[in-house]
Amino acid sequence: MSQAQENRTAFLAEKLKADDYRVRTKAALALGATNDEAAVAPLCGAIADENETVRIAVAAAMKRLAKPSALPCLKNRLPAETAEP
Repeated sequence: MSQAQENRTAFLAEKLKADDYRVRTKAALALGATNDEAAVAPLCGAIADENETVRIAVAAAMKRLAKPSALPCLKNRLPAETAEP
């Protein structure tokens, strides 16, 4: 993986901590488009975001990444989720 890709993933992962839920939502979706295994861990950390829109974006991003390592995180979150699957 290139240094630029690593930097992009790290930059987007940091944006998952922004105060504005819209920034977190866009960051999650952008991470889903990276095809980077390193995006799974920050997305997993954001799956419990207080904002439902962010949580949906995180789940969509994990689906788009299609990395097997994301599955346990999604399965662990499912019982706590209030949004319809």
